[in-house]
Amino acid sequence: MNRSQFALLRKGLVAGSGPQDCPACGGRLEFGTDRLGRTTEYCACGYNALVRKREGLNGEESVAEGGSSR
Repeated sequence: MNRSQFALLRKGLVAGSGPQDCPACGGRLEFGTDRLGRTTEYCACGYNALVRKREGLNGEESVAEGGSSR
């Protein structure tokens, strides 16, 4: 364990687990942007959603808004 990992552990922060799972099929989500520069998440099964940023209790969180399974 190096010093930066120890500092994160002391602050109670944990490393991310990677991309989220698709709510429709359970596969891995991929992220991209549309023509307007908005962040989107999508899956090979046809699931698409916009990622909306909002303020939470612990700073900024990203949550999916909308979405459809085709």
